[in-house]
Amino acid sequence: NTGISIEFESSLTNASNGQIDINNITNLDAIAIKDQFTSFNNQGVINIGNNSVIKRIGIFISNLASVNNNATGVINIDNINGIGSTEGYGLFISNAGLTNSGVINIGTNFPIARYGINVSVGGTILNQSSATLKINNVTNFDGIFLSGSGSNVTNNGIIDIGNLLIVKSIGISMFASSSFTNNSTGSITINNITNTSTSAGFGVYIGSSTFTNIGSLNIGNVSSISNLGIFVASG
Repeated sequence: NTGISIEFESSLTNASNGQIDINNITNLDAIAIKDQFTSFNNQGVINIGNNSVIKRIGIFISNLASVNNNATGVINIDNINGIGSTEGYGLFISNAGLTNSGVINIGTNFPIARYGINVSVGGTILNQSSATLKINNVTNFDGIFLSGSGSNVTNNGIIDIGNLLIVKSIGISMFASSSFTNNSTGSITINNITNTSTSAGFGVYIGSSTFTNIGSLNIGNVSSISNLGIFVASG
């Protein structure tokens, strides 16, 4: 079961006075947007997993679909408990796009099992100058994970990772020709990275990918990073 499934060139808008709560999804996703020219626009409040668990993914975006969280929009994602290889993501974006002009909180109240955000091949995130994106309480892996050609995050606003609660392995991890740009108005803080293994515990891990910083990047300014602030791997 999926809480909301948007398919076949359809669109859904949650107006500024609207509130959507989604809980107790035992097999699939809270929200899935998964076809070309399919869109979801949020101007109000969306609470995912605020009372009970979501099995697979908080918001699943794929196949040229788009999600816009407008300036008045607030999205809270918690309680994502799946531990399989395709589960346990607050957000999953593949060959699709997310534009955030409002507030997105992931893991503020209840844990995210595997990844705060997974940006796969062709997936993009644009965090606008008015926007705030916060990721906490990731119990097994990374805050933001990017992998594959065309996977990209562009930040013009605020991204806080581990500002309240731990992120287990890596703040931002990048693989396989992915890219991340923090522009001049962008601010990124990464704290509370706790994994002590030699292959984790990094604020930022860059593997065969490109990270460009023109703005503010603070790592370990509030609490500790267990290994390296930034690790640029060979290749």
